[in-house]
Amino acid sequence: MKPQSKLSVNNEIIEIIQKENNVDRLSALLLYQRGLTNKEEINKFFYGTWKDLSQPFLYKNMSEIVYRLRGAVEKKQKIVIYGDYDCDGIGATAIYYLAFQKAGLNPEFYIPTRKDEGYGLNIAAIEKIKKEYSPDILLTADCGITSIKEVEHAKELGMDVIVTDHHTPGELLPDCLHTDPCFTPELTQLCAAGVALYVVRGLFGEEEAKNYADICAISTIADIVPLEKDNRILTKTGLNKIHSGDTRKGLKILIQSSKCNLRTLSVTDISFRISPRLNAAGRLSTPIDSLRLLIEEDPVTLSLLAENLSLQNADRQQLSANIFNEATKQLKEYDFGKYRLIMLYGKWNEGVVGIVCSRLTELFHLPTILLCEQDNGTLCGSARSVDGVNLYELLNANKRHLLTYGGHSMAAGLSLNKIDFLSARDSMNSTLEKTDPSVFLRKAYYDCELSVKSVSWEILHEIEMFAPFGASNPAPVFYDENPSLNFKKGSVSHPIVKARTQVGEVVSFNGLPLLPLLTESRYSFLYTIDKNVFNGQIRPQFSIKRFFFKDYKFDNEEAFWADFLIPIPKQCEKKSEKPVLIVCFLAKTVNDLLLQCPENTPVYYGNTDRLERLDSIVLAPGPDFPYYFFGKLIFADLYHPILAECARASGCATEKLTEKRVKKDISIDYLRDVFIYYSKANLCEKKNRAFSSYYDEKNPLIGSKEDFTIASYILAESGLLKFDEETGDLMIKKCKVDPSKTMLFKYLRGEL
Repeated sequence: MKPQSKLSVNNEIIEIIQKENNVDRLSALLLYQRGLTNKEEINKFFYGTWKDLSQPFLYKNMSEIVYRLRGAVEKKQKIVIYGDYDCDGIGATAIYYLAFQKAGLNPEFYIPTRKDEGYGLNIAAIEKIKKEYSPDILLTADCGITSIKEVEHAKELGMDVIVTDHHTPGELLPDCLHTDPCFTPELTQLCAAGVALYVVRGLFGEEEAKNYADICAISTIADIVPLEKDNRILTKTGLNKIHSGDTRKGLKILIQSSKCNLRTLSVTDISFRISPRLNAAGRLSTPIDSLRLLIEEDPVTLSLLAENLSLQNADRQQLSANIFNEATKQLKEYDFGKYRLIMLYGKWNEGVVGIVCSRLTELFHLPTILLCEQDNGTLCGSARSVDGVNLYELLNANKRHLLTYGGHSMAAGLSLNKIDFLSARDSMNSTLEKTDPSVFLRKAYYDCELSVKSVSWEILHEIEMFAPFGASNPAPVFYDENPSLNFKKGSVSHPIVKARTQVGEVVSFNGLPLLPLLTESRYSFLYTIDKNVFNGQIRPQFSIKRFFFKDYKFDNEEAFWADFLIPIPKQCEKKSEKPVLIVCFLAKTVNDLLLQCPENTPVYYGNTDRLERLDSIVLAPGPDFPYYFFGKLIFADLYHPILAECARASGCATEKLTEKRVKKDISIDYLRDVFIYYSKANLCEKKNRAFSSYYDEKNPLIGSKEDFTIASYILAESGLLKFDEETGDLMIKKCKVDPSKTMLFKYLRGEL
């Protein structure tokens, strides 16, 4: 299989881009892939500065909002900022709070708790704000554009309401001053913190607004808004501010506690280390600690806040793992043949399900909705989507089944009555059935072909010009058809393989199971170019996203439970409501099946971290393989009763194409010798999830390599041997068990 280029190359346009902008072909091609062909746009993309930002008054009602707030500042009126509990809402609230405080006001803030109040304005909170603060102005940050009744109630209580939001408006709009980038689609679609920054720009001027570019950059990246146009300039300015050390004390301390480097903080660092910590408090309890980290100055207080956020983030990670495990158990009974979305509910933490949604969406490449059961009989939760499915439009088309909903095309929140769950799921599935089926198949695209060995320091500098990368400006994906690299194990404790080039390392973070193929088979891969910061040094790193194998030299002795997945080319698919899984234990069977298809048909080889809605071949899967995704399991060569039982327990029918069996006379004494061998061996040297790699031909007690491998799997079924899922470590458990009771032992002796 060869992946596809994102766009058909128009050489004439690319040559024009090269000449007009004095760039080489690689840059011209990457610009073309991003839809940048105009010289002015390209110049702004590469060299845009704060002066190139759009004027804030181009956004709807911005002049009126600034005029009203300027009057409030002059008259020292009371302002309460009503924010949201996520990183974007917290950032927007912080920007408003700091700017008004610096202007001599004494602003207050109110951020609802996710669990007790939910997203956005609510009547009880408005009444509480009136009673405690009696403000002249209630200013929203990251909410309010759909709060028609709540705005009206606040006005009845004597408050002026100003809504600054960036979510999709409904059919009705609040009867107050409001602004939202959605009303001006020709302008940059700012996040909530970006909207707040533009209000500050209009109210206090450019230099004052620059003081909050660091907060705005964090929020812009965290909220995954398009990193193009003004958002790109805002993010670059904010990152430069952080790198120079001219940033909030709280952010400095949080960056340090997150084990990131202030001078080299990247979009990836913010996405996976900083924003999860700022979000953690709002997910589990109250978001006030995250806001305080951005607005307070005392170093001791800030250190305690950063430590608390890190602890809460660790708790969030554990909760996420628990919810993921519970959700996957439910999926064992799920009808993947019927539904084009995943929609589940449970007694889960509402603040965490969005993260699990993202993980399931990535795994199954299906829109995912996870809902949390409430005491009042309602379900509240989050949704994530795939390219080609607009979540907001999906929810809006099925709003008759919902209580509330809102969000964007790729992420949303919703609530409904529990009794409406099945009807809502079926209704949304009916809507999705009208979508092009190819949307639900994962596609492999690249920006351009580039041999990893040919990447020079000049090319690295060229690609760096396109940073920062993010939504709508992803890191370029390159395709190397003939890399011919010498891969080796790269870590003692992780399943990494590495290879060297003249300028950096090529890394596959989960490539260890593929190492035998990487040394024996022809392959190609997709990769991105990243930075690896180690001991204060910045080095290029080529991160492999996906391997493509051109031929297969499977070692039969390595086959047992290798968990390698190969979707069958379309020409070989069997038509069924749910995909069919063909299980093989012999390498020859796999190769024979693949030869039935033309050589130019797509074949994907990799581990099972992603599932396609395709019929698939799997070489020797384990008991934990996600059989529930498939409608039928077909044993193509050898029959394995353990896997058949696992499949049936997951609702997957089984079928045998052959009655061929493997018989082995494995004795208990031999199993004991193998276990003793493992107990004495230096297991830390291997780190390879194939039992045969632990074989030592010089040891006469453990017999042939084939017998040793089979014996290892009997011991594994007994619970005496186990691979750690995270580290790849082989662990030994000393306990009294009888291996002769295992199904594999009985099967090999012909007793099953």
